[in-house]
Amino acid sequence: NVTCSVMAGESVGLIGPNGAGKTTLVRTILGLVSPTSGQVRLWGTDVAHLPVDRKSRIGFLLDEPGLYGELTVHENLTFWGRAYNADEGRISDLLKAWNLWDDRDTLEKNLSAGNRQKLGIVRALLPDPPLLILDEPTSNLDPMVRLQVVNELQTLCREGRTLVVTSHDLFDVQRLCPRLLLLRRGSLVADGTMDDLQRHLGVG
Repeated sequence: NVTCSVMAGESVGLIGPNGAGKTTLVRTILGLVSPTSGQVRLWGTDVAHLPVDRKSRIGFLLDEPGLYGELTVHENLTFWGRAYNADEGRISDLLKAWNLWDDRDTLEKNLSAGNRQKLGIVRALLPDPPLLILDEPTSNLDPMVRLQVVNELQTLCREGRTLVVTSHDLFDVQRLCPRLLLLRRGSLVADGTMDDLQRHLGVG
């Protein structure tokens, strides 16, 4: 029971309590889960038939970030960089932009939770994707690291990327996304700005 469209360059937050269906919706958008009915279209094409060159233009972060504990930060990005045809310059620029340069020779398993999350986002950014989908990018982070992550994501929004972010934390997501989609029990119950949602729900 979710019907919506997201325009190029738009930043959209998927919000709702745990179990609302946010992660399932994201996995469906990515083609990792088949919809029980209806379809998901990316760039006008059913995601089930999206060609590889289009799939590689989607950056995504899920609860399992696809990182390897026995590899260093730099080795992880070199591995994924080959998959996305990202060169060494792109890797170095991202490490510096996300304050991971000094940890480039640290094993992933020895990173703090905050730096591990930032590394997962950097991995998603390797292909310089026009579409970025992040599932709970600020969860389980201390306040200072959360602020850093939100600030960096705001920069990505200003670059004109299409951003879809899931969260159950309104404070973080409303700083990133002018438009919010509220999910409850697998259904879309509200779509609009924070003011729209407050009016729809009758809350202050």
